[in-house]
Amino acid sequence: MFEYWLLLKNAIIYNYMQTEEGREYLDQCWIMEQTKPDRAKLREKYGRKEG
Repeated sequence: MFEYWLLLKNAIIYNYMQTEEGREYLDQCWIMEQTKPDRAKLREKYGRKEG
């Protein structure tokens, strides 16, 4: 059963990767899963506050 769900998940991801909208959707899904801030990107955008 585990193998079936793994193959199904991979097939769905593969199908989404075929279109630009699908890749954007997968990017948004990945962003929503993140629980820690990307400190390097935040410093890049806002700069580092000193003391």
